[in-house]
Formats: sequence, structure tokens, C-alpha cells
Amino acid sequence: GDMYDWSNENTQAAVKFMKEMVDQGYTPLSQLADQYTELNQRIMDGSSASMLNYSSFMPTYDAAGRYGEDDIYIAPMLNLGQEKTYANGWQYVLNAASPNKEAAKVFLSWAASLEGQEAYGRTFSRLPARTDVVDDPNFTVPGMEQLKSYLKTTTLVPRPLPVNSMEYINDVGALFQKYVSDELSFDDYIAGMQKCIKTYFPDKAK
Repeated sequence: GDMYDWSNENTQAAVKFMKEMVDQGYTPLSQLADQYTELNQRIMDGSSASMLNYSSFMPTYDAAGRYGEDDIYIAPMLNLGQEKTYANGWQYVLNAASPNKEAAKVFLSWAASLEGQEAYGRTFSRLPARTDVVDDPNFTVPGMEQLKSYLKTTTLVPRPLPVNSMEYINDVGALFQKYVSDELSFDDYIAGMQKCIKTYFPDKAK
């Protein structure tokens, strides 16, 4: 679908699918309150079958001796019409109030370089942003081959975040929680999301 367009049939189909997961008993309504700490523990103890997760958790499973085809393993995202998904990650920022902006720029330039991205990947056992590091046969992290295959077949697009991102995340989460809990009708939820997009992304709302 299109995160900026809630009249899009595919966007609507995606949230209907998530609500059906609750309505048909595939996932409990109580899980709405879970954080990744609880979800990862359930995956580790076997009380949950699957979860959407960040690739940055792969080293945790690997260090616990739990990563492998017969245990906790990467599965491809659902294909709901096109091989495309939003990507998210932690970012470096330069504080406008910093008295050391020039030194920070030197560091940020290095951090984005091939050497900096290799150092990041090896230090934290995580997939870096640069594909030339990912394609390096000497570079490896847990789940590397599956992640590389995923990158070759899937188009990644930036997750939409406005300047006041926490307010946006709270509003989106509150609307979805009300919808999936039957406190909002589907039509009211769609109208609420479209209004939310117009509020936080006035230049991109459709």
C-alpha cells in the first residue's frame, strides 16, 4: 500500500489483515501492550510462533545458541502484492546546540564511510547501511546469507517519520489500538489515519 494514502485499497487490506490476526485468534489482543523484550522472550521460550522483528536482534539469538533452521530463523516478509517494505534504523544526528559541530562532522563522515560501516557491523554484529559492506565476502553477521537474499528481492523504502515523530507514533498507535479493539469502526479508523497523515505530512498527504 501507501502509508501516505489511506484510501489506497492495499493500505486498507494490510490493516484489515492485522485485525483478522486478532479476530481469528492467531495473535492475542493482550499482545498490543507487549514490547520487544516480552516478545523476544516468548520467541526464546517457544510460547510464540512468529513475530515481526529487527535484524539487529539476530546476534541475541545467535549468542544464545538459538539461531538456525531447526530453531529461531528468518522467514521472508508476506508478499501482499509487491516485494517492498519499510526500513527503519537508528541514526546519527548532529545537535544544533553542540559547540563541536566541525569535529562531529568529521566523525559522521567517517561513520558513513566504507571503513566506518565495516567497523560498525563488526563491532555490533549488525547489518550496516552500505550495500558494498554487505556484499563483501569477508564480512559476516548472524543471518547474513538470508538477509542478503532478502535485500536482493525486496525494495526497501524509508519509514515515514515527521519532525515531531513521537507525537506521530503515539497518535498512530492509539488509533490502531482502538481499531483492533473494536472501539473504532474501520471507516472511522481510516478517516482518523488520513487526518493524521494530513497533520504530520501536509506536503505528502493524498
